[in-house]
Amino acid sequence: MKISIIVPAYNVQSYIGRTLESLSQQTLRDFEVLIVNDGSTDRTSQTAESYLADMPQARLIHTENGGVSRARNRGLAEAKGEYVIFLDGDDYVDPTLVEKIADAVISDAAPPDAVVFRFLEVGEDGQVLSDFFRGKSALPHSLSGVDTLKKVFFDRDLRIAISGIAYHRQNLIESGLLYEPDCVNGEDQEFIYRALGRSREVRFVDEPLMFYVQRRSSVTYTYNVRKFDFAAAFDRAAADLREQNDAELNRIADMLGGPYLLEDYLYTIRTCLAAGDFRMSALLRDIELHYPGLPDKMKKRVQECRTEGIALPRALRLFHASPFAYGWLLRAKSSAASRRSARSAAAPMSSNRTGAAGEGNS
Repeated sequence: MKISIIVPAYNVQSYIGRTLESLSQQTLRDFEVLIVNDGSTDRTSQTAESYLADMPQARLIHTENGGVSRARNRGLAEAKGEYVIFLDGDDYVDPTLVEKIADAVISDAAPPDAVVFRFLEVGEDGQVLSDFFRGKSALPHSLSGVDTLKKVFFDRDLRIAISGIAYHRQNLIESGLLYEPDCVNGEDQEFIYRALGRSREVRFVDEPLMFYVQRRSSVTYTYNVRKFDFAAAFDRAAADLREQNDAELNRIADMLGGPYLLEDYLYTIRTCLAAGDFRMSALLRDIELHYPGLPDKMKKRVQECRTEGIALPRALRLFHASPFAYGWLLRAKSSAASRRSARSAAAPMSSNRTGAAGEGNS
Protein backbone atom coordinates (compact mmCIF):
# COMPACT_ATOMS: atom_id res chain seq x y z
CA MET A 1 0.00 0.00 0.00
CA LYS A 2 1.40 3.37 -1.03
CA ILE A 3 0.49 6.73 0.51
CA SER A 4 0.72 9.95 -1.50
CA ILE A 5 1.62 13.04 0.51
CA ILE A 6 0.72 16.22 -1.38
CA VAL A 7 2.59 19.35 -0.26
CA PRO A 8 1.31 22.64 -1.73
CA ALA A 9 4.02 25.25 -1.31
CA TYR A 10 3.94 29.01 -1.83
CA ASN A 11 6.68 31.25 -0.45
CA VAL A 12 7.55 28.95 2.43
CA GLN A 13 11.33 28.92 2.00
CA SER A 14 11.81 29.25 5.76
CA TYR A 15 9.53 26.31 6.59
CA ILE A 16 9.47 23.71 3.83
CA GLY A 17 12.88 22.34 4.81
CA ARG A 18 11.47 21.19 8.14
CA THR A 19 8.42 19.76 6.36
CA LEU A 20 10.52 17.70 3.95
CA GLU A 21 13.01 16.70 6.64
CA SER A 22 10.15 15.18 8.64
CA LEU A 23 9.10 13.19 5.57
CA SER A 24 12.64 12.01 4.86
CA GLN A 25 12.78 10.48 8.36
CA GLN A 26 9.74 8.22 7.96
CA THR A 27 10.14 4.74 9.43
CA LEU A 28 8.13 3.20 6.57
CA ARG A 29 9.21 4.14 3.05
CA ASP A 30 6.14 3.05 1.07
CA PHE A 31 5.00 6.56 0.15
CA GLU A 32 5.48 9.28 -2.43
CA VAL A 33 5.77 13.04 -1.95
CA LEU A 34 4.31 15.47 -4.49
CA ILE A 35 5.58 19.01 -3.83
CA VAL A 36 3.47 21.48 -5.80
CA ASN A 37 5.34 24.77 -6.07
CA ASP A 38 2.52 27.27 -6.54
CA GLY A 39 4.47 29.96 -8.38
CA SER A 40 6.63 30.90 -5.39
CA THR A 41 8.67 34.09 -5.73
CA ASP A 42 11.19 33.22 -3.01
CA ARG A 43 13.57 30.24 -2.76
CA THR A 44 10.89 27.66 -1.96
CA SER A 45 11.62 25.77 -5.18
CA GLN A 46 15.40 25.69 -4.62
CA THR A 47 14.96 24.57 -1.01
CA ALA A 48 12.65 21.75 -2.10
CA GLU A 49 15.03 20.68 -4.86
CA SER A 50 17.85 20.31 -2.33
CA TYR A 51 15.92 17.41 -0.73
CA LEU A 52 15.11 15.51 -3.93
CA ALA A 53 18.45 13.69 -4.17
CA ASP A 54 17.88 12.04 -0.78
CA MET A 55 14.15 11.45 -1.39
CA PRO A 56 13.80 9.42 -4.60
CA GLN A 57 10.08 9.04 -3.89
CA ALA A 58 9.59 12.84 -4.08
CA ARG A 59 8.66 14.92 -7.12
CA LEU A 60 8.61 18.69 -7.56
CA ILE A 61 5.77 20.03 -9.70
CA HIS A 62 5.81 23.66 -10.86
CA THR A 63 2.60 25.59 -11.49
CA GLU A 64 1.65 29.20 -12.00
CA ASN A 65 0.34 30.83 -8.84
CA GLY A 66 -3.30 29.84 -8.55
CA GLY A 67 -3.87 29.37 -4.84
CA VAL A 68 -3.59 26.47 -2.44
CA SER A 69 -6.77 24.75 -3.63
CA ARG A 70 -5.57 24.49 -7.22
CA ALA A 71 -2.19 23.27 -5.98
CA ARG A 72 -3.85 20.53 -3.92
CA ASN A 73 -6.06 19.54 -6.86
CA ARG A 74 -3.00 19.32 -9.12
CA GLY A 75 -1.27 17.07 -6.60
CA LEU A 76 -4.34 14.85 -6.35
CA ALA A 77 -4.44 14.51 -10.15
CA GLU A 78 -0.79 13.35 -10.14
CA ALA A 79 -1.02 11.06 -7.09
CA LYS A 80 -0.63 7.29 -7.43
CA GLY A 81 -1.07 6.14 -3.82
CA GLU A 82 -4.00 4.24 -2.38
CA TYR A 83 -4.35 6.98 0.25
CA VAL A 84 -3.60 10.69 0.05
CA ILE A 85 -2.67 13.27 2.69
CA PHE A 86 -2.61 17.02 2.08
CA LEU A 87 0.29 18.43 4.12
CA ASP A 88 0.79 22.20 4.06
CA GLY A 89 4.30 23.39 3.25
CA ASP A 90 4.86 24.89 6.71
CA ASP A 91 3.63 21.94 8.79
CA TYR A 92 5.54 18.77 9.64
CA VAL A 93 4.86 15.23 10.80
CA ASP A 94 5.99 12.53 13.21
CA PRO A 95 8.52 9.99 11.84
CA THR A 96 5.95 7.20 12.31
CA LEU A 97 3.15 8.90 10.36
CA VAL A 98 3.20 6.61 7.31
CA GLU A 99 3.74 3.49 9.42
CA LYS A 100 0.85 4.28 11.80
CA ILE A 101 -1.54 5.01 8.92
CA ALA A 102 -0.56 1.77 7.21
CA ASP A 103 -1.14 -0.14 10.45
CA ALA A 104 -4.60 1.43 10.80
CA VAL A 105 -5.52 0.52 7.23
CA ILE A 106 -4.54 -3.15 7.54
CA SER A 107 -5.96 -3.59 11.06
CA ASP A 108 -9.20 -4.95 9.52
CA ALA A 109 -9.96 -6.79 6.33
CA ALA A 110 -11.77 -4.03 4.42
CA PRO A 111 -9.85 -0.78 3.88
CA PRO A 112 -11.40 2.33 5.47
CA ASP A 113 -12.48 5.39 3.52
CA ALA A 114 -10.33 7.61 5.72
CA VAL A 115 -7.85 7.54 8.61
CA VAL A 116 -7.94 10.40 11.12
CA PHE A 117 -5.13 11.16 13.56
CA ARG A 118 -4.44 13.71 16.27
CA PHE A 119 -2.38 16.86 15.82
CA LEU A 120 -0.66 19.50 17.95
CA GLU A 121 -0.67 23.24 17.35
CA VAL A 122 2.89 24.52 17.62
CA GLY A 123 4.68 27.83 17.25
CA GLU A 124 7.30 28.54 14.63
CA ASP A 125 9.91 27.48 17.20
CA GLY A 126 8.26 24.08 17.67
CA GLN A 127 6.87 24.83 21.13
CA VAL A 128 3.45 23.27 21.73
CA LEU A 129 0.79 25.98 21.90
CA SER A 130 -2.34 23.88 22.13
CA ASP A 131 -3.49 20.28 22.28
CA PHE A 132 -7.21 20.09 21.57
CA PHE A 133 -7.30 16.41 22.54
CA ARG A 134 -5.83 16.84 26.02
CA GLY A 135 -8.39 15.76 28.60
CA LYS A 136 -10.67 14.26 25.94
CA SER A 137 -11.65 10.61 25.88
CA ALA A 138 -9.58 8.28 23.73
CA LEU A 139 -10.40 8.15 20.05
CA PRO A 140 -12.28 5.00 19.00
CA HIS A 141 -10.88 2.36 16.67
CA SER A 142 -13.38 3.27 13.98
CA LEU A 143 -16.69 5.02 13.29
CA SER A 144 -18.92 5.64 10.34
CA GLY A 145 -18.46 8.93 8.51
CA VAL A 146 -21.78 10.15 9.91
CA ASP A 147 -20.80 9.34 13.50
CA THR A 148 -17.43 11.02 12.95
CA LEU A 149 -19.22 14.21 11.88
CA LYS A 150 -21.49 13.95 14.92
CA LYS A 151 -18.41 13.95 17.16
CA VAL A 152 -17.28 17.14 15.42
CA PHE A 153 -20.58 19.02 15.45
CA PHE A 154 -22.60 17.67 18.38
CA ASP A 155 -20.17 16.12 20.87
CA ARG A 156 -17.50 18.70 19.94
CA ASP A 157 -14.73 16.40 21.15
CA LEU A 158 -13.09 15.92 17.76
CA ARG A 159 -11.26 18.29 15.44
CA ILE A 160 -9.78 17.26 12.12
CA ALA A 161 -6.98 19.34 10.67
CA ILE A 162 -6.42 19.64 6.93
CA SER A 163 -3.25 17.55 7.34
CA GLY A 164 -4.76 15.29 10.00
CA ILE A 165 -6.63 12.90 7.73
CA ALA A 166 -5.67 10.39 5.03
CA TYR A 167 -8.29 9.78 2.31
CA HIS A 168 -8.85 6.72 0.19
CA ARG A 169 -7.91 8.20 -3.17
CA GLN A 170 -10.27 6.12 -5.32
CA ASN A 171 -13.24 7.24 -3.22
CA LEU A 172 -12.31 10.88 -3.82
CA ILE A 173 -12.07 10.23 -7.55
CA GLU A 174 -15.39 8.39 -7.72
CA SER A 175 -17.09 11.16 -5.74
CA GLY A 176 -15.53 13.87 -7.90
CA LEU A 177 -14.30 15.66 -4.79
CA LEU A 178 -11.93 18.57 -5.36
CA TYR A 179 -10.99 21.70 -3.43
CA GLU A 180 -12.95 24.82 -4.37
CA PRO A 181 -10.40 26.68 -6.55
CA ASP A 182 -11.05 30.31 -5.61
CA CYS A 183 -11.91 29.85 -1.93
CA VAL A 184 -9.37 31.50 0.40
CA ASN A 185 -10.71 30.27 3.75
CA GLY A 186 -12.83 27.30 4.79
CA GLU A 187 -12.04 25.22 1.70
CA ASP A 188 -10.25 22.65 3.87
CA GLN A 189 -13.24 22.15 6.19
CA GLU A 190 -15.60 21.99 3.23
CA PHE A 191 -13.52 19.18 1.71
CA ILE A 192 -13.28 17.26 4.99
CA TYR A 193 -17.02 17.43 5.72
CA ARG A 194 -18.01 16.44 2.19
CA ALA A 195 -15.57 13.52 2.21
CA LEU A 196 -16.76 12.27 5.61
CA GLY A 197 -20.38 12.53 4.48
CA ARG A 198 -19.54 9.90 1.86
CA SER A 199 -17.42 7.66 4.13
CA ARG A 200 -18.67 4.30 5.30
CA GLU A 201 -15.81 3.77 7.75
CA VAL A 202 -13.27 6.09 9.34
CA ARG A 203 -10.43 4.66 11.44
CA PHE A 204 -8.49 6.60 14.04
CA VAL A 205 -4.92 6.79 15.32
CA ASP A 206 -5.02 8.14 18.86
CA GLU A 207 -1.60 9.76 18.69
CA PRO A 208 -0.39 13.20 17.54
CA LEU A 209 1.22 12.56 14.16
CA MET A 210 1.07 16.07 12.68
CA PHE A 211 2.36 19.42 13.92
CA TYR A 212 0.24 22.34 12.80
CA VAL A 213 2.46 25.45 12.76
CA GLN A 214 0.79 28.71 13.77
CA ARG A 215 2.45 31.50 11.79
CA ARG A 216 1.73 35.12 12.71
CA SER A 217 1.83 35.97 9.00
CA SER A 218 -0.86 33.42 8.10
CA VAL A 219 -4.33 34.48 6.98
CA THR A 220 -5.72 33.66 10.44
CA TYR A 221 -3.74 36.44 12.11
CA THR A 222 -3.97 39.14 9.45
CA TYR A 223 -6.68 41.49 8.24
CA ASN A 224 -8.05 39.96 5.06
CA VAL A 225 -11.73 40.29 4.30
CA ARG A 226 -11.44 37.23 2.05
CA LYS A 227 -11.42 35.18 5.23
CA PHE A 228 -15.21 35.41 5.01
CA ASP A 229 -15.05 33.01 2.05
CA PHE A 230 -15.66 30.37 4.71
CA ALA A 231 -19.37 31.28 4.86
CA ALA A 232 -20.00 30.13 1.29
CA ALA A 233 -17.76 27.10 1.89
CA PHE A 234 -19.87 26.03 4.87
CA ASP A 235 -23.08 26.56 2.89
CA ARG A 236 -21.74 24.43 0.03
CA ALA A 237 -20.75 21.67 2.43
CA ALA A 238 -24.16 21.77 4.16
CA ALA A 239 -25.96 21.57 0.80
CA ASP A 240 -23.77 18.62 -0.21
CA LEU A 241 -24.57 16.77 3.02
CA ARG A 242 -28.30 17.29 2.45
CA GLU A 243 -27.97 15.81 -1.03
CA GLN A 244 -26.99 12.46 0.54
CA ASN A 245 -30.64 11.96 1.64
CA ASP A 246 -29.73 10.86 5.14
CA ALA A 247 -31.64 12.09 8.18
CA GLU A 248 -28.54 12.30 10.39
CA LEU A 249 -26.58 14.15 7.72
CA ASN A 250 -29.50 16.59 7.46
CA ARG A 251 -29.16 17.27 11.20
CA ILE A 252 -25.43 17.82 10.77
CA ALA A 253 -26.06 20.14 7.82
CA ASP A 254 -28.46 22.19 9.96
CA MET A 255 -25.79 22.54 12.65
CA LEU A 256 -23.10 23.42 10.11
CA GLY A 257 -25.26 26.03 8.40
CA GLY A 258 -26.58 27.42 11.68
CA PRO A 259 -24.70 27.64 15.01
CA TYR A 260 -21.37 26.42 13.62
CA LEU A 261 -21.43 28.97 10.80
CA LEU A 262 -22.42 31.77 13.17
CA GLU A 263 -19.66 30.96 15.66
CA ASP A 264 -17.07 30.99 12.88
CA TYR A 265 -18.48 34.27 11.59
CA LEU A 266 -18.00 35.87 14.99
CA TYR A 267 -14.52 34.34 15.35
CA THR A 268 -13.52 35.73 11.95
CA ILE A 269 -14.78 39.16 12.93
CA ARG A 270 -12.68 39.02 16.10
CA THR A 271 -9.53 38.02 14.24
CA CYS A 272 -10.02 40.80 11.68
CA LEU A 273 -10.53 43.43 14.38
CA ALA A 274 -7.54 42.14 16.35
CA ALA A 275 -5.26 42.30 13.31
CA GLY A 276 -5.18 46.09 13.17
CA ASP A 277 -6.77 49.35 14.20
CA PHE A 278 -10.17 48.64 12.65
CA ARG A 279 -13.60 49.65 13.86
CA MET A 280 -16.64 47.42 13.62
CA SER A 281 -18.39 49.86 11.28
CA ALA A 282 -15.47 49.78 8.80
CA LEU A 283 -15.26 45.99 8.94
CA LEU A 284 -18.99 45.54 8.33
CA ARG A 285 -18.80 47.92 5.36
CA ASP A 286 -15.90 45.90 3.96
CA ILE A 287 -17.80 42.65 4.40
CA GLU A 288 -20.87 44.11 2.68
CA LEU A 289 -18.72 45.38 -0.18
CA HIS A 290 -17.12 41.99 -0.87
CA TYR A 291 -20.05 39.76 0.20
CA PRO A 292 -23.27 41.71 -0.47
CA GLY A 293 -26.00 40.73 1.97
CA LEU A 294 -23.80 38.54 4.21
CA PRO A 295 -24.20 40.62 7.42
CA ASP A 296 -28.00 40.59 7.04
CA LYS A 297 -27.90 36.89 6.23
CA MET A 298 -26.05 36.20 9.48
CA LYS A 299 -28.58 38.27 11.44
CA LYS A 300 -31.38 36.24 9.90
CA ARG A 301 -29.70 32.97 10.85
CA VAL A 302 -29.29 34.11 14.44
CA GLN A 303 -32.99 34.89 14.56
CA GLU A 304 -33.82 31.49 13.04
CA CYS A 305 -31.75 29.73 15.69
CA ARG A 306 -33.45 31.66 18.46
CA THR A 307 -36.88 30.90 17.01
CA GLU A 308 -35.99 27.20 16.94
CA GLY A 309 -34.80 27.35 20.54
CA ILE A 310 -31.15 26.63 19.66
CA ALA A 311 -28.81 27.90 22.36
CA LEU A 312 -26.19 30.37 21.14
CA PRO A 313 -23.10 31.68 22.98
CA ARG A 314 -23.56 34.92 24.92
CA ALA A 315 -21.03 36.74 22.74
CA LEU A 316 -23.02 35.86 19.65
CA ARG A 317 -26.24 37.11 21.25
CA LEU A 318 -24.53 40.38 22.16
CA PHE A 319 -23.18 40.80 18.65
CA HIS A 320 -26.64 40.18 17.24
CA ALA A 321 -28.18 42.76 19.57
CA SER A 322 -25.53 45.40 18.83
CA PRO A 323 -22.45 44.76 16.70
CA PHE A 324 -21.04 48.14 17.72
CA ALA A 325 -21.43 47.46 21.45
CA TYR A 326 -19.68 44.13 20.89
CA GLY A 327 -16.87 45.90 19.02
CA TRP A 328 -16.49 48.42 21.85
CA LEU A 329 -16.29 45.55 24.37
CA LEU A 330 -13.54 43.86 22.35
CA ARG A 331 -11.53 47.10 22.23
CA ALA A 332 -11.98 47.60 25.97
CA LYS A 333 -10.78 44.07 26.70
CA SER A 334 -7.81 44.50 24.37
CA SER A 335 -6.84 47.82 26.03
CA ALA A 336 -7.10 46.29 29.50
CA ALA A 337 -4.94 43.33 28.45
CA SER A 338 -2.34 45.71 27.00
CA ARG A 339 -2.22 47.69 30.25
CA ARG A 340 -1.81 44.52 32.32
CA SER A 341 0.97 43.37 30.03
CA ALA A 342 2.75 46.73 30.29
CA ARG A 343 2.52 46.69 34.09
CA SER A 344 3.79 43.11 34.22
CA ALA A 345 6.75 43.96 32.01
CA ALA A 346 7.63 46.95 34.18
CA ALA A 347 7.30 45.10 37.51
CA PRO A 348 10.57 44.16 39.32
CA MET A 349 11.40 40.47 39.46
CA SER A 350 11.12 40.44 43.25
CA SER A 351 7.39 41.20 43.01
CA ASN A 352 6.61 37.88 41.25
CA ARG A 353 4.61 35.42 43.28
CA THR A 354 4.50 31.68 43.24
CA GLY A 355 1.27 29.86 42.54
CA ALA A 356 -1.81 30.48 40.47
CA ALA A 357 -3.24 33.97 40.29
CA GLY A 358 -5.81 34.57 42.95
CA GLU A 359 -4.85 31.60 45.10
CA GLY A 360 -4.30 32.26 48.77
CA ASN A 361 -5.44 35.88 48.57
CA SER A 362 -8.38 37.10 50.57
